[in-house]
Amino acid sequence: MPSLPLPLFWSLSRCPQHLFYEDQWGEHGWVYDPRRARYCCYDIDRKGQHDSVSAEETRASFTERVLPRAGAPLRAWFGSFQSFRTDDEELIAYTDRDEVHRFGLGALGEDAYGRPVYPVEVVDFDAVLRGQALSPAQRSWLQSVARKM
Repeated sequence: MPSLPLPLFWSLSRCPQHLFYEDQWGEHGWVYDPRRARYCCYDIDRKGQHDSVSAEETRASFTERVLPRAGAPLRAWFGSFQSFRTDDEELIAYTDRDEVHRFGLGALGEDAYGRPVYPVEVVDFDAVLRGQALSPAQRSWLQSVARKM
């Protein structure tokens, strides 16, 4: 099985993530990778010091293959955010809280330890809508998300 891409591994806490379990020995769950627009089912074994990706899905394939068999918590997670991609960023609007995460799709950032991470800016939903840096398509998409909240 393939491993998580290293920048995603170091950015798990920055990305939409659903954990089935997490303890001192490891974790298992789904994460949405905004740079690759993929849902990844992953395992991290802290004791054995390795990680793996057991499934990787697009939004369409996740909806078709995973959701029909999923329990209520995974279905709720899938519905708790929506994404919109442009050439240079991916916006993720969380429908269960007043936040938008702007993921830059250009160069990777670095965390305090010099590890490659996804650059992300967390902003208030209304502040993004009032901002001038949105394209008409982004603004329309965010307004449609706001109507669903």
